[in-house]
Amino acid sequence: MQNTKVKKLVSIAMMSAIAYIVMFFAFPIMPAFGFLKADLSDLVVLIGTFIYGPTGGIAIAFVRSLLHFLTSGGNLPSLIGDTASFIASTVFLLPMYYVLRKHSNAGRQALASILATIVLALVMGFLNLVIITPLYMQLLGMSVGMPLIKYVLIAVVPFNLIKGALISAVFSVVYVRMMPWVKAQAASFKH
Repeated sequence: MQNTKVKKLVSIAMMSAIAYIVMFFAFPIMPAFGFLKADLSDLVVLIGTFIYGPTGGIAIAFVRSLLHFLTSGGNLPSLIGDTASFIASTVFLLPMYYVLRKHSNAGRQALASILATIVLALVMGFLNLVIITPLYMQLLGMSVGMPLIKYVLIAVVPFNLIKGALISAVFSVVYVRMMPWVKAQAASFKH
């Protein structure tokens, strides 16, 4: 029993490190707002979620974001960005996990992807409207060059819709191919 707990902690730490490394391969997905970048570290977080459950997935996302914060200067803007990244991962992984945890077929994958993407866009849109973007603006003395609500509606919400769709599409392909391994790993941690 103790050996399984140690193995699980080590595995979560390793997946967190992999997600952290993948996070550095960020790319813009909306040329007009090139500072909004996506990365595929949420794929690692999602795979970890299906192996270790939602608590394990959240732990992977947290450690990944903490490592990024600590190695990117540990300043206030980094704290805001890495906290936002953690929240985005969490609100995305929960619908995916709860829709797919018992049964996974094409219909359920589509439902999970749509639900997770909509939740991601709504939560991050709201948080950017009331907390995240206003904090950036205050700390960095920046302006988005338009009313905040317009910025959220034409930049943040579409960005998260595209990001959610992209991660969902890649995850669907990866998960189908890795499902036997994921299920075997998950079973090994249930004992």
